[in-house]
Amino acid sequence: VEKLYGSVKNLEALIHKMLYVQRLDLGNIKYNIEKIDISKFMQEIYDENSFLMKEKMIKFVNSTNTTTTLYSDPIMIKEVFSNLIQNSVDFVHENIGYIEINAHTIEKGIQFFVKDNGNGIAKEKQGHLFKKFYQIDTSIRRKHGGTGLGLSICKKIVDDLNGKIWLESDLNKGTTFFFEIPNNTPT
Repeated sequence: VEKLYGSVKNLEALIHKMLYVQRLDLGNIKYNIEKIDISKFMQEIYDENSFLMKEKMIKFVNSTNTTTTLYSDPIMIKEVFSNLIQNSVDFVHENIGYIEINAHTIEKGIQFFVKDNGNGIAKEKQGHLFKKFYQIDTSIRRKHGGTGLGLSICKKIVDDLNGKIWLESDLNKGTTFFFEIPNNTPT
């Protein structure tokens, strides 16, 4: 019964993600632009995701050192962080894992990043990461679950906020996902 319940919960999460992606694709998501205190916001991201580090004993760091503000949608930016941090948790090693989050000012807004010391991603696979349902490891013995939708959700949200998202990674040297969000000052 427990296995059945777990499978139903996984299926429910998959359906929810697929419907969310469809709503994003159709433009049926409303973005609420508001003033974000970046220092406070990054502390909230840290606090809300710290529990994910406990099981694998991952070192989690918020290295943000800015007191600026940004006009954008904090809920949607948190969604991006949630997907990126969860991916990092999945791919860092137990007891030696390290994940760092950061935000700093750029000319037209804020550049955020999620950096880890995990497995890294081969250069030939990086171009496909933001496609729906893409999985780096498609073997039957793959260690990590997931739907292959998280990064496509991140890309769509960042694009909708007039930003950009990219990564830097090398095999066995970790991965850093960057995304920039411009100031969407309300008029």
